Amino acid sequence: MANRIRRFEYKGCRVEIFAGKKGMQWTWAFVVNGTETKTNPSDCYKTSALAMDTAKAEACRFIDRKR
Repeated sequence: MANRIRRFEYKGCRVEIFAGKKGMQWTWAFVVNGTETKTNPSDCYKTSALAMDTAKAEACRFIDRKR
């Protein structure tokens, strides 16, 4: 299984996003400040870049809702 990881900060929060290969497609997950996580194994994408972009957008929305 191939995995991709990207780290960044958003509004003072440390974010890690992950894309993992599931068969021939990619899924995503994210972790905020090392504790709050969200995964989405049901949505699959053709490329890791699409999965990573979706994970980043979802992580930012998650942080925005908490503030």
